[in-house]
Amino acid sequence: MKSKAVVLALGFLLVGCATLRDIGKPNWAPYGSVEYPPKAKDAVVDIYDTQMPKVLYIEIGHISKETTDDQQTAMKDVLVRAREKGADGIIFKGHKFIRRGDRMAVNWYMIDAVAIKYKE
Repeated sequence: MKSKAVVLALGFLLVGCATLRDIGKPNWAPYGSVEYPPKAKDAVVDIYDTQMPKVLYIEIGHISKETTDDQQTAMKDVLVRAREKGADGIIFKGHKFIRRGDRMAVNWYMIDAVAIKYKE
């Protein structure tokens, strides 16, 4: 009976740890009902953080990513999601680090951006 309890406890621990690394693809919240065709995998997505675009644009959606990966990996994932949604660029809204948990605390990285499409 004791060995079943140990196996069960280890199983819960492993399942819990398996979800820590990443919460899947970045979240996407569209700002309208229009869907744009995806960009090519090698297409450049412009990143704006300190200056806004100098061309006219529309905001097409919000992208957020929460992960235990590093900042570069999180940004790469956000850019991949932006390409999938047909964005020409993203406006970087911010990021933060959060420490979650007590005994087995984990550092989480969160990133927020707005996907944009240039007006022609």
